Amino acid sequence: MTVNGERQSGKEPSLWTEIFMTFSIDGDVDRLSAKKAIDLSLDKYCSVAATLRAAGATIKYELILNGQ
Repeated sequence: MTVNGERQSGKEPSLWTEIFMTFSIDGDVDRLSAKKAIDLSLDKYCSVAATLRAAGATIKYELILNGQ
């Protein structure tokens, strides 16, 4: 997983405004199952993602499965 993001400029503390995650998975994994697992972790189980969204951040991701 690789994470990049943008923070507010000119503010202290500077909160995250945009976060982009790349999930790279190799192996015998169904694309739909991998996407469902990522969606569940970001939308239901990850308290960090919920906290960032509550503070105004947008979280987006891409899935790279077996190099594609």
